[in-house]
Amino acid sequence: MRSETLLKYLIDYQGKKVWVELDSPPKRGVCQACSRKVGNGIKITQTHHFVYAYSKKRVVKEPELALENTVELCWSDHRLGNALMNLLSVKLENVGSIVKVAALMPQPMLLKMDRLCKLWNHYRRTPRASAVGVCQRDKEIII
Repeated sequence: MRSETLLKYLIDYQGKKVWVELDSPPKRGVCQACSRKVGNGIKITQTHHFVYAYSKKRVVKEPELALENTVELCWSDHRLGNALMNLLSVKLENVGSIVKVAALMPQPMLLKMDRLCKLWNHYRRTPRASAVGVCQRDKEIII
């Protein structure tokens, strides 16, 4: 591919703005979690990093790395992505601590956690189902 066909896109990587040259836009304007589109239910989508696998210094030198481990999310789903990233930032051997802390939550939160776990288990057993479809059918799964 000739470099004349590449366009530059600004990507935020851990607070550092880097220009990435691509032959097409890195975002399509569709939330990968809820499937809502820009102009039809949402104003913008954002690039969400589940993992920052590289140092900022390396990403400045190799800007294409800024797009690894990313998904395109609407604002509300981006907030959920950040919450999940924070929740799961514990070491694998310490995930039991999440359960211990969750067990201390008030009853309404425990009910939400129960539903979340049931939905997640169903989703994991149904690999071809989309997360959106599972959430739309959550009442039939839970009941």
